[in-house]
Amino acid sequence: ARFLHQVGVICYFDNGSEALRQMVIVDPQFLADAMSSVITIRHRFGQEQATAGILQPSDLPHVWAKFPPETRDVIMELLETFEIAFKVPIGAVIIPSLLPEQQPAEL
Repeated sequence: ARFLHQVGVICYFDNGSEALRQMVIVDPQFLADAMSSVITIRHRFGQEQATAGILQPSDLPHVWAKFPPETRDVIMELLETFEIAFKVPIGAVIIPSLLPEQQPAEL
């Protein structure tokens, strides 16, 4: 598997949770879709929510509607691995690339 990963035939991760280590991605489009699902939120959900850069737990099923529910935790872990999104203790997800450039007056 390591050789196939090195030559780009498959993607797998030998670090992270057991679920992530068990996942082998044979379709690179799956990985691209998982990453673009949060990067393109602005186009799908509107400017106001996207510019905040913070998704609430209730938003996530809509963001990942095209993915089976059983894969969503692993998708979140992939996004954290690539530093695209981060879970915070209150359950929200922060997407740094969508945070406003100026700090809001109130947090």
